[in-house]
Amino acid sequence: MSLYTDLRSDVADLLSDPDIRTGDVKIRRILSTTPAENTWDDPVVAYQLIQLDAVVFTAEAEYSAGTLIAERGDELTISAIATVVEEDGVLVSRKITLEVLPSDVFLVDGDVRRVIRPVRIPAAGDVTAWSVRVAD
Repeated sequence: MSLYTDLRSDVADLLSDPDIRTGDVKIRRILSTTPAENTWDDPVVAYQLIQLDAVVFTAEAEYSAGTLIAERGDELTISAIATVVEEDGVLVSRKITLEVLPSDVFLVDGDVRRVIRPVRIPAAGDVTAWSVRVAD
């Protein structure tokens, strides 16, 4: 095993502990969008639901050169090992190595959060964890 594999496993073990993990955190990812038969109908969207082991903290206001750039939101620390629990309406249970996409929608205790800034840990090499800033 490589160092990154060992670290990924250690982070996954730590964040899966119910005494450490906070809240119910999932990603709702769009797999595909199919236009509806009628132009006035909504398109048919296929989703993937990914269960995460994570710790959630309330983020504070951030300033850059004296200008407020972010005021509300949460900071998530997420294990790089996640479980796909639903694909296109079908229940599944499949472990994956997580890659956070800017288009992902996070569900924190059922509340929708949008990705502001995903940070891969480490920045190079195999991902062991994610730090993601999300907004309401």
